[in-house]
Amino acid sequence: ERLFTPEADTEDTPTIKEVCEEHRNESFRTVDAVQEAVTLYLAKLIACEPRIRQYVREKFMEMCAVSTFVTETGKTVAVDAAHTFKRSYRAFHITNRPLANFEKDDELFLDVLNLQRKGFVTVEYSLVTWPEGSTKQKYILMGLDEEELVRQRQKMAEHMKQMDEETRMVPPPESNSKEDLAKWNWCAQMRPRLEAISKSSEIVWRMQNETNARKKAESLFAGAKVRVTHDEMNKIMDSDPIFSHLTEMYCRVEQKTATEVFIVPGPWQSLRKQILLRALRDDLYPKLWAEAQTDLARRAEDYVCRTCAASLESMVDRQPWKPSSAKKEIDEQIDVEDVKAWKVDDEDADIFDPDAKDDKAARMRGYISVMVIVPEVQDDYSMVAYVNQYGDPQDMRKLFSKFADANNKVLSAPPGNVSHLRQDKMREHRQIFKKMLRTYEPALVLLPIVMPDTSRLKQKIQT
Repeated sequence: ERLFTPEADTEDTPTIKEVCEEHRNESFRTVDAVQEAVTLYLAKLIACEPRIRQYVREKFMEMCAVSTFVTETGKTVAVDAAHTFKRSYRAFHITNRPLANFEKDDELFLDVLNLQRKGFVTVEYSLVTWPEGSTKQKYILMGLDEEELVRQRQKMAEHMKQMDEETRMVPPPESNSKEDLAKWNWCAQMRPRLEAISKSSEIVWRMQNETNARKKAESLFAGAKVRVTHDEMNKIMDSDPIFSHLTEMYCRVEQKTATEVFIVPGPWQSLRKQILLRALRDDLYPKLWAEAQTDLARRAEDYVCRTCAASLESMVDRQPWKPSSAKKEIDEQIDVEDVKAWKVDDEDADIFDPDAKDDKAARMRGYISVMVIVPEVQDDYSMVAYVNQYGDPQDMRKLFSKFADANNKVLSAPPGNVSHLRQDKMREHRQIFKKMLRTYEPALVLLPIVMPDTSRLKQKIQT
């Protein structure tokens, strides 16, 4: 469905300059200022169109790929990570990895963000496609149609013809013209990216049928040493299908074949292309890339949180180590100086109660009973548990978190009031806790600091 059908240019069609001249005012005093304002306004208007946003988002997320490039600061860090087999080394050399290839159960993108924050790598996004039946990627030049693609390929071919075969470097242009410098900078920037895609595709092709680990490693190094010609680079470059589709929707076209159309050339057509290009490059693409980064980071964070939770649960959800008896024989690996801690001293001979002697010996050896009070952060209750010196849970109660604040003061509320009933229950819980302390006499009371009132609860228990 076409979103805009422009009229055909005729002899009576005013030029861009004439239209801008009519709208000059105090705010926009020149023709260029008027054209810039109109271009910006229309680009923002197109970028806000829901159907445009939906189409561009679907295609962008489908073709978007992530690449990382090591900075000068990060080269030594990357080499060290490679030599020490660190898992984070993967994040130093990512070449056009599609968003879908970032697995949910992997922290790779968090490593990428961490290295970027430290200045060790730069992170870029690109659009890539895989032609049907081919293992080689196509690198999309964002915002370029077929006509502009031909010019860029010619530019790259001329650039590579000036390359020194020994150093594989292309010297800067001798002239100082801005146009020549811009061409050289563009080619110098695009060359390593195109070479990386070509080598990556070559490595995938070489390794796809290899099963032996040594052969895979040899294929990997052999593929990385392949020299990429300018013809191969030109084959990798491709036009932007999103931009091409939008130009067909907004520009005046004529039928070329049964399935193809071409854009009718003209100054107004060029201006429409400029507006569409600005909507994509300055608005839609950056916002979608930010959304993609947020989604990748969220998925990686979820995996890390799940892994940490499972690891913590595996450590917590198990019974502590415990001796079979307080009188257990001393282990041979324990220092001789610690033997005294395993026996009851002679001065304790007046203790005739066997349980008291065992408790004394257990405490001297470091086995102590503990009472733990764990407040539930999002609730008014706390779990109170008693564990004896051998690691056996003996008692567990669910009490009000503010049981220590209960007092004997009579409330003014009627007996059936909720506040009155709550205060009575808190007094009951206070008595239960005091009884547990008197009965078990724990050697230690633990209070994890999970809320602001923990310190006050500690003082109440001590008094």
